Amino acid sequence: MEGLYPNWTCMLSFSEEAPGLIINDVKTFKKLIRQQSPPNNSSCADIDFTQIDFEKYTLLGKFTGMGGCKLPYYDHQIVIDEKNKKCIYKIKITTYGLCEPYYMNMHWVLIPKLPKDCIVEFEVEEQKSSE
Repeated sequence: MEGLYPNWTCMLSFSEEAPGLIINDVKTFKKLIRQQSPPNNSSCADIDFTQIDFEKYTLLGKFTGMGGCKLPYYDHQIVIDEKNKKCIYKIKITTYGLCEPYYMNMHWVLIPKLPKDCIVEFEVEEQKSSE
């Protein structure tokens, strides 16, 4: 069950400047969906909230948007620093060219439950490809 999670398109009303999301329970998850779903968007209605066991897992989310001539390549990495009680969700985005299209993505990752005193950081790095 751990790993990258579906790109729920109903959650695309965030901004790049918004901090990442740390979700540790169903109540918070449902509230987030109610707040962030665009009006009349039924794509969130199909989310099965019981599919995530929040007793065992933490769901992290971060919105990104980048331009380019084709879809960007995304590389995800989770770094757990137990000594300093820190979790870093790193997203490296490779973009291609300087075209106008703007690609938006909500990145979700399910990880083992984080302790309450764990600090979560989100790092987004853009790398331009010469392709």
